Amino acid sequence: MEDIVRERVRDLRQPYTLVTGATGLLGQYLMRDLLERGFRLAVVVRANGSESAESRLARIMERLDDDCGIPLPRPVLLTGDIRLPGLGLDSGDQAFVRDHCRSLIHNAAALKFQGTDPETEPWLSNVTGTRHALAFAARSGIEHLHYVSTAYVSGCRRGVILESEFERGQDFRNDYERSKFAAERLVRESSEFRTTTIYRPVVIAGDSQTGFTSTWHGLYVYLRLIAILVPLQQRGPDGRVLTPIQLPFDGDEPRNVVPVDWVSEVFCRIFANRAAHGRTYHLAPHKRLTPRQVVESCYEYYNSHGVDFCGPEITRVPQAEFAEKFLDNIAIYQQYETSDPDFDTSGLREFAGDLQCPEIDTAMIHRFLEYGEAKEWGRTRRRPLPSIVDDSGEQLDLLKRVIARASATRAPVALPLGVRISGPGGGDWTL
Repeated sequence: MEDIVRERVRDLRQPYTLVTGATGLLGQYLMRDLLERGFRLAVVVRANGSESAESRLARIMERLDDDCGIPLPRPVLLTGDIRLPGLGLDSGDQAFVRDHCRSLIHNAAALKFQGTDPETEPWLSNVTGTRHALAFAARSGIEHLHYVSTAYVSGCRRGVILESEFERGQDFRNDYERSKFAAERLVRESSEFRTTTIYRPVVIAGDSQTGFTSTWHGLYVYLRLIAILVPLQQRGPDGRVLTPIQLPFDGDEPRNVVPVDWVSEVFCRIFANRAAHGRTYHLAPHKRLTPRQVVESCYEYYNSHGVDFCGPEITRVPQAEFAEKFLDNIAIYQQYETSDPDFDTSGLREFAGDLQCPEIDTAMIHRFLEYGEAKEWGRTRRRPLPSIVDDSGEQLDLLKRVIARASATRAPVALPLGVRISGPGGGDWTL
């Protein structure tokens, strides 16, 4: 019993890690996996429209509890906004970070491809937000910085991209890449931290086991279009659906796509290992996906056919309505169709080589499709807002009655007491 008490006391003395971007897809998995591993977290969350920061976090935590099968410890909620100086935190929350946090995971970012105004996205979150996070962390005594960048700070470069490489005179496909490059430069130029560790994931897809996603970008754009358009086509005498379309690539171009649960697992492995800090890591697959694999997986799922890979030199000509709608909707990703580099993962293999990235095969693509259809590709209403009830008064009254009874009878009473306190210094305890 004394050993357990000492372990609990040690846990309570463990510093907190400040996390931004906890409500995003990767952020949710980082929060789940770090809490499961016993790390104490404080998360910066902003209100979103009519939904408060508290409700947003509570909704996510309820889902994570279901995912894990056990109630997870709650992170300390700090209501703020990285786009504001001081992360928009009030004086009390700033004091909490100063007193209790020693590491920062800066994961917040805006995935918007176009926008040149520095006062709008993606620049506002990716560059201004990173500048605010760095300045606030330095003032607060943060010692260890963990920054989630992207492998595509490599821009339009081809061939093998080393983890150690950064600025090589590259051009960029869009403003998302430009803004993330500018943000990583800010991180690299900061000298206030004992260690700075940079994580560069490639395109992140859903959960390899469940298909879960909270965003509908990247691979899900293609799958969503296929799921919507294919059922509208006629089925032939052989029972197969004909989807006539000429695609402007060969079909065998390698694509760097990884499931979110693997990205989080690798991140947590490196985060927990002090010897791995201070380096840059590409979080990329050992076996890359191809458009042909995606199409053939969808053929099997929908019993369809009709895609013709014509190569990048094809001149676009008017096609069937199905094809025109598909091509118009994937135009934003056109610059990625024929150029996706080979990202070196030497450092990743050194510290997490046993965590093999699950191959995105036909079975996994089918799970992505099943999840997308079940959620109507993001149109399904989210779970109801969790009710947040303060029953501390009732619990204290119960505790007083038990203590009074024990005092009157002089008999020992064993009463497990669960305590959950939100706000600075909050958390979960069982007494």
